[in-house]
Amino acid sequence: MPFLKSLLQVSLAAAVGAGLAGCMADLDGSTGAAPADEDDPASARDATWDSIRAARQNAVDGYLKDHAAEFEAFLHRPLGKTGTPTALLRNFPAVFPDIWGAPAEHFGPIGFSADSFKPGATLPLGLGASVLSNGLEVATLTCAGCHVGGVIGPDGQEIKLIGAPNTGFNQFRVAINDTVVDPRYFAAFGQNALTVGFRDKVLQFKQLIDSTAGAFTYNPLRIPNAPALNTRDKPGFLDAIGIAVSILTLPELLDPATAQQIVVAVMPPVPAQVDIMSIWRQRERPLAQWDGSIASAIYRNLGAEVGVTADPAVTDYENAALTATFAQDLPPPPYPFDVDMPKARAGKQLHDQYCGGCHDAGSTTIFPVSATRTDPNRSLTITTENRRRLIAAVRSACKDPAVCDIPDDDVIRDVDSSGRGYMALPLDGIWARAPYLHNGSVPTLYHLLVPQSRPATFFRGSKRFDQQKVGFVWDSSAASDPYTHVFDTGESGGANTGHDNAAFNGIDWSQHPEELAELLEYLKTL
Repeated sequence: MPFLKSLLQVSLAAAVGAGLAGCMADLDGSTGAAPADEDDPASARDATWDSIRAARQNAVDGYLKDHAAEFEAFLHRPLGKTGTPTALLRNFPAVFPDIWGAPAEHFGPIGFSADSFKPGATLPLGLGASVLSNGLEVATLTCAGCHVGGVIGPDGQEIKLIGAPNTGFNQFRVAINDTVVDPRYFAAFGQNALTVGFRDKVLQFKQLIDSTAGAFTYNPLRIPNAPALNTRDKPGFLDAIGIAVSILTLPELLDPATAQQIVVAVMPPVPAQVDIMSIWRQRERPLAQWDGSIASAIYRNLGAEVGVTADPAVTDYENAALTATFAQDLPPPPYPFDVDMPKARAGKQLHDQYCGGCHDAGSTTIFPVSATRTDPNRSLTITTENRRRLIAAVRSACKDPAVCDIPDDDVIRDVDSSGRGYMALPLDGIWARAPYLHNGSVPTLYHLLVPQSRPATFFRGSKRFDQQKVGFVWDSSAASDPYTHVFDTGESGGANTGHDNAAFNGIDWSQHPEELAELLEYLKTL
């Protein structure tokens, strides 16, 4: 305690004398705080969180207005011309409320909600429609499906968080599969050509996933006796690349003569589900993905589109370009609750001392698992052969030679040559990023900083916020919240280890509760 206090006092004196810089300089008056005099640090220290938050929200609102076309594409433009016939999809809640929720829930169990950005919309936020060449209207995911989060604000109403992970998004494909095999499907829609044709298409895809993703990802040839993941019960938790790779290798996977060879050479050797990422200020993130494997914004987006559409030929290049522009400088949403500003200002010095060096904007450092000690599975997903196939797929979806003609290493990094591991991402908007680590295995920032407190199981999917520990409500009180599920850190790929040694924390924060509270208060303001 005395050491930290003396460090804090010295740091504060130096900071006030020199003027604080960085993304949160407005805590001390250099940006964003209306009552503060930029040239007078003493005056700036009187800035309230209300004034800073209002300035931040104005910046977000202004950005969305200035990028209206890109924002519209982000919200409503489907990732490709494929999907579920909207004539069927709109009726699923009425026929299958146990799968999709009641009509008034707007696909709530799947992680969607009413589209407050488009009055009169007949699809929930996160789904967009397109018309195929045969005139059939189909719907599939938009960027908003995964990258608009939500939190219950101080007034009890949900606040939409643009660019935050949708922590409720929960197995859209599984819901489609469950629907078409249900006896009620034909009973409700009859055996017309549309109903039968769509069901056959879904069943073919389901057969592929059952025979490959369910087998190859946990294949006994690769990981004997590996526990299977319950993929239904993890809102905001997605397969990294396994499904996309299985689609791209479909003919060989379904051929007994080549299936085993493809499993060994191409498929991820271990389960590698990961959390949905935030997308703020992508200009400050030169490398994308948890493992830093993509350096190109357009290829990052095309990779996501291929993973959703299952076919590079139907992806929407223009949409990928628009949303890449949209995410370049998108600011994070401000923390909607109160902040103790004296604590936050003290916490900034602790952040700069213990966190800032690794989480600097613009960093391209890949930290090896031997250093992070986090679950290794995601870092193992890229093989030489699946990298080759994925590069070919996203290149075929890229339509502008001036943008697309870049080295293979900028499309998908050769991790075997340049190192496997994980990125330390900038901490802007970190309060809305919970749960934490690449696999979402740590519920709050408190648990991240006090590793011995991390629960083995906890609830995911709540939109209520734990203001003390900084994260979404995670304990047994979340059990009654809509659409929450239990996360078990004992499953393969779900380990909650990492960020727990002296090299990362530098200190046992449990022994310094006052300073820990200050650091947490500051992290709310990023």
